Amino acid sequence: MQHLPGFLTASELTLLRGLRHELHGYKTDFGHVFIKIAPIPSTLEQLVARARRQLTADGATDCFFLHYQHGDATKAHVDRGRLARLIALVDAPESGGELIVSGERANLREGDAVVFCPATDVHEVTPVVGSRLVWSVGIRYT
Repeated sequence: MQHLPGFLTASELTLLRGLRHELHGYKTDFGHVFIKIAPIPSTLEQLVARARRQLTADGATDCFFLHYQHGDATKAHVDRGRLARLIALVDAPESGGELIVSGERANLREGDAVVFCPATDVHEVTPVVGSRLVWSVGIRYT
């Protein structure tokens, strides 16, 4: 897991928070709300490009929010497929909601990001008190 402190600027956090309220998602089996951002709006193109540069793979890009509400958590798992992913914390919960990758706590503050390979790195999110919003960009590669 690679840590990227302060990856998102204050204006990018504001942009993402505003965009999240324009989109609708659905509750997943993992317990959080998945909100796909497709097509990627022009206002996010530069930010997505910057996120892609942090990922070491070429391939199709996905972009989405994960919104955890009070009590939501994600059990330890790996994702299917071959991919690299950047996760950035947009809104921190009151407590909990810690991302753990391969046994290591990410210790994210709002605006911080991490890069990891969710197909090989076991990852989970501890139960959230309050609300937690993350923005994610991934690349599926062959």
